[in-house]
Amino acid sequence: MKIAAAIRQMLAAGLTVEQALIAVEAIESAEDKPRSAGAIRQQRYRERQAASEAAKTDDKASRVTSQASQSSHVTDVTVCDGSDATSDAAGNDASRVHAFSVREVSNIPPENSTNSNPPVATKRAAKAAGDPKAILESVLDADVAAAVVEHRQAKRAKLTAFAATELVKAFQAWGDPNAAAREMIARGWQGFKPEWMAGNAPRAGPNGSPLKTSPLIRAARDVLEEIHAGNPAHIPGL
Repeated sequence: MKIAAAIRQMLAAGLTVEQALIAVEAIESAEDKPRSAGAIRQQRYRERQAASEAAKTDDKASRVTSQASQSSHVTDVTVCDGSDATSDAAGNDASRVHAFSVREVSNIPPENSTNSNPPVATKRAAKAAGDPKAILESVLDADVAAAVVEHRQAKRAKLTAFAATELVKAFQAWGDPNAAAREMIARGWQGFKPEWMAGNAPRAGPNGSPLKTSPLIRAARDVLEEIHAGNPAHIPGL
């Protein structure tokens, strides 16, 4: 664009003469300014990056095409009936050949392909090997196991895989793992041992120390004991 034409357009757009001159000077300065070496290197870098991305895209497309072609086996089979072929004495072969082409397309996996998915039991065993909650769930219901984990967290006692394994052994030794876990939580114990439940006494616990239970829990336990004894008449309100 010529300078004069550019100035006319600027004036028509409402610019003052001084503003138009400043704009023209800026345009001329930009046109005359040579490109720096850094700008040239940046342009070359962008061009190389674009070429590299294009090559990656082409390579990926070729791999997909190759895999698709390998997934199907195409076989052309020609079958000849030799019984129909005859040869005369003059050496002229007169044979009738019945041929047909069979196109077999199959998606049969390779012969040495193996199932990469391990059995469910193996997955569970591998998970339980290092997950304390999974170890507990081997003998406890899922909700009870989650309650044990939360209880240990509330007690600020880290539940390691070893600790979970020891709890599982103790719960099983009691005979009813779920009941043992619930009793441990209700009584505020950090761990559990079957001998702590001797006679299911209210004062049972580590070293026979008294349990620190709230009045509400003691009242609820008394009610349950009255119902179990078959004497609901002694319970207030019944």
